[in-house]
Amino acid sequence: MIRGYREEDLNAVTGLTNQLGYPTTVDEMQQRMLRLSGKEDYRTVVAAVNGEVAGYAGLIKGFCWEKNGCFVRIQALVVNSNYRQTGIGKKLIASTEQWAKAIHAKALILNCGINPEREGARLFYPKIGFEATSKGYYRTID
Repeated sequence: MIRGYREEDLNAVTGLTNQLGYPTTVDEMQQRMLRLSGKEDYRTVVAAVNGEVAGYAGLIKGFCWEKNGCFVRIQALVVNSNYRQTGIGKKLIASTEQWAKAIHAKALILNCGINPEREGARLFYPKIGFEATSKGYYRTID
């Protein structure tokens, strides 16, 4: 079942964020979720299996300079390693697409890391209709 994030999901979402490769603590994650809560253009959805959070997606509605209309950026998408290859990722994407259509978004956009741990994701996205269109860059600001 795909549903909105709830406070009781915090520990699971923290663990999943760590699985995604972004070390964090429950306190840090709680602060992030509080910052995002109630913001109309931000959404967190979770995939629950038998009451357990098996995955989540962090979504942002945005606008382009180069195209008309809005888009939805999938900022975070992770499925618990115990639940991969079970269709949960597809369900999270389908839920994301439903929201995108409801807000009249023109596209879904995401980045996927180039590290070896992301190989499965890089194979997954084209299979469900995404195409590689660019290479992303990242720079930390001190």
